[in-house]
Amino acid sequence: MAAPGSLGVYNKVVFAALGVLMVGSLVYTCVTDGSPFRLELLRSLSMEEDWMSVTGWYEFWQCCNFLCVLPHRLLVLY
Repeated sequence: MAAPGSLGVYNKVVFAALGVLMVGSLVYTCVTDGSPFRLELLRSLSMEEDWMSVTGWYEFWQCCNFLCVLPHRLLVLY
């Protein structure tokens, strides 16, 4: 059995406090500005004209990341 002052209890308290803070900020946003999940806010993100460009750059970044990390992983494993 863990001691009352152990790290596990501390972690549970910290994560519970972070959860309360996150819910509190969501409630504050809903009260002051309305729902952050409004359709007009989400539509502006999905109707972006250059979404293909952004997707292409993201895929390029992922490929570069893979090619940079692969030699390191091979050296570590073998």
